[in-house]
Amino acid sequence: MLIETFIRKQLKLKAHRVSEVEQVEQTLMVHIDRFGNRRLRCGRCGRPGRRVHDVRPMRQWKDLSMRGVSLLLCYQPRRVECRDCGVHVQAVPWAEPWARVTRSLAGAVTVMARSQSWQETGRVYALNWKSVASIVRRAVDYGLAQRRQQPLHHLGIDEVSRKKGHQYLTVVYDLERRVLVWVGVDRTEATLQKFFTALGAPPLRHGAHRLYGYVGRICQRSPPATPQRTDLVRPLPCGPASESSPG
Repeated sequence: MLIETFIRKQLKLKAHRVSEVEQVEQTLMVHIDRFGNRRLRCGRCGRPGRRVHDVRPMRQWKDLSMRGVSLLLCYQPRRVECRDCGVHVQAVPWAEPWARVTRSLAGAVTVMARSQSWQETGRVYALNWKSVASIVRRAVDYGLAQRRQQPLHHLGIDEVSRKKGHQYLTVVYDLERRVLVWVGVDRTEATLQKFFTALGAPPLRHGAHRLYGYVGRICQRSPPATPQRTDLVRPLPCGPASESSPG
């Protein structure tokens, strides 16, 4: 099997083809081109465009390395005329709109960033920490958009220090599903009020937190049932996910 065919199948290209693969020092340059006159999809709505409006300059996307050799995808994106959206840059199947890395690399970076620092993750994948932060932010935004809000019954509320100088974040957990629900800047009662406002104050049965300063706000937004003392001192997990979740 030719390497061009192998890469085309790995990228699952249908309207594109791998025209050439060349090695430049320690980098494999994969040149991609449009396959015949197949219709390209709009980058905004994802529907097939009517025709190509023009061709944009060459762009590059960093992909996962192949046996220690860096992989760069090179392609001149087209602008397509969409019946509903007008003229927009096409969607490419290997990357998100305006991203500089492929979906495969972004997925690997996101998984590693959950347990390692952004600096260490960037070192492993030859990215700077700002690129890692951008990938994590995109992943968090996608997860929040796809997440289905479930009824909350047992909340865990804790605080984490984000930097020196007594700067904290308030984190809210769903103790039943063991997932992070919300992150807010600071650790005041007003911060927690923002959570209940954003949530629409769903039914709550208990408030769980080791700091008594939040109890007044939780009791006001909860049913008449009084939180038990055991709930107030329950230790809560605090993982790296709180650092990458939006407040």
